[in-house]
Amino acid sequence: MQQLRQVVQAEFRRQQLTLDKEALALVVDYVAQDSSGLEPIYTLIDKLDTDNQTRITGAIVEEALQKLDNAPVGAALIRVYDCFDVPKVRFDHIRQRFYPLEEPLSIHATAQDRYSMYLDRLLLLYQRLRRDKTFSMPALAISDTDEQNKYCQLTDVKAMLGCTGQTRFLLGCISQLQDGTFYLEDMTGSLQLDLTGCQTSSGLYTENCIVIAEGELDHRGIFKAVALGMPPVESREDSLAATKGLQMFGEDTLKATDWMAIEQAEQEAQADRMVVLSDVWLDKPSTLDYLHTVFAGFDGLDTVPSAFVLMGNFQSQPATTASTDYTLIREQFKSLADVISRYQRLQVESKFIFVPGPGDPGPGNVLPRPALPAYFTSDLRQLLPTAVFASNPCRIRLYTQEVVLFRSDLQNHMRRLCLIPPTGTTGQPVSSAEALFEHLCMTVLQQSHLCPVPLENQSVYWQYDHSLHLYPAPDLVVLADSAASAQFTFKDSACVNPGSFSKGAFAAYNVYEREVELSEVPNDAMENG
Repeated sequence: MQQLRQVVQAEFRRQQLTLDKEALALVVDYVAQDSSGLEPIYTLIDKLDTDNQTRITGAIVEEALQKLDNAPVGAALIRVYDCFDVPKVRFDHIRQRFYPLEEPLSIHATAQDRYSMYLDRLLLLYQRLRRDKTFSMPALAISDTDEQNKYCQLTDVKAMLGCTGQTRFLLGCISQLQDGTFYLEDMTGSLQLDLTGCQTSSGLYTENCIVIAEGELDHRGIFKAVALGMPPVESREDSLAATKGLQMFGEDTLKATDWMAIEQAEQEAQADRMVVLSDVWLDKPSTLDYLHTVFAGFDGLDTVPSAFVLMGNFQSQPATTASTDYTLIREQFKSLADVISRYQRLQVESKFIFVPGPGDPGPGNVLPRPALPAYFTSDLRQLLPTAVFASNPCRIRLYTQEVVLFRSDLQNHMRRLCLIPPTGTTGQPVSSAEALFEHLCMTVLQQSHLCPVPLENQSVYWQYDHSLHLYPAPDLVVLADSAASAQFTFKDSACVNPGSFSKGAFAAYNVYEREVELSEVPNDAMENG
């Protein structure tokens, strides 16, 4: 308790406030009841009616606590979850159920963890697929040939032995076990794969993707695929029912009263938005001009956005040990703090969330990527004590909605790695960036994974691969990319690329309508910048 008392006093001193003995006791008791770190302190400070006083009395704290008791919600409306804190849940294919893993995780993994990573990806899609009606043939259909034709029965790779010339459907992972030779692997074995002339459904098919392959085994023991598809996405309701209450997103289960209050608050937040900006290049003066334009526009609204998400890269050139002036980067973040300080309403009423990009300073380009180092952001932290410096990717509970944020140039990256060029409805290769983004969205949602590419092309901490899973499918997936801005809705999930803010593009998400608004800084502001 003594340590908590010291933390409370330190946080109030940072706000140029001092607590008398009675006030300190009340604040410590309030904070001790909440397990969400420093957030209740900041929530309480926002409710204090100091009347320009710097000394806080017990009466002032009691009044603030009364306001919180009468507030419409007992839990935060916005919670940000670092990917290194996401609970790990695994599917047991013997017992056919999910179960939580309790052992501590480490970035220093073993070879067994690499195997488990791929197995977890496969089992996650396997358990989802077995609930799909197309792949669940009822017992009464066994003797009815016409009825059988309505279903696709999956065959294990091991069971393909001796099935030459018979059309089969296989679920497996595309692997390159030998240079230039692809195989289809499942839990029972592997088969060499021939993709010549193979047709595909929507998606970007790369090595490491989990696919449903239709084809025949030829006399050489090679599986000749005539069609590839991805495991279909199921509804959030079905996925949540399958998890049986296990928390996979990033938090303990909320109390029923808290959840009801959050739902009520969401219904009343008809004008609320979350604004997302990517490629906020602080080394370009034009970017700060764009920020002034955007902040001034939202600061003048009756309801300011509840959250601003600023995503990297925060430099126009990738940070390297040899050529980057880290002191200059720190000064540039101080300039960002100066810009935000000019908009008091946003500073007080909006939560600022900072997500690093692949070119920002940090411990290498491995996913998930930790938050921006505190060395660069000390001025921002002093100005915005409630700001969150999150990992990449990270997760947000925005009222009742689940949001996943990911900054990576994934669109062009996956296109370059495609084994089969993506095609449109006419069968012609996809050429537009918008159509390519649609294929990307369908890929990550059907794969239930943010980055289903080979480890040689994108390294991942093996024990933390679960933090890249998209299961159950989120309400909103932000795939921030240097490509042109785009949006797409697939099943229950909205996807958006806000575009590059260095070119004036950004996106706003309407919480109540659950709609994405693609925006640009006005032309006159861009010309002046």
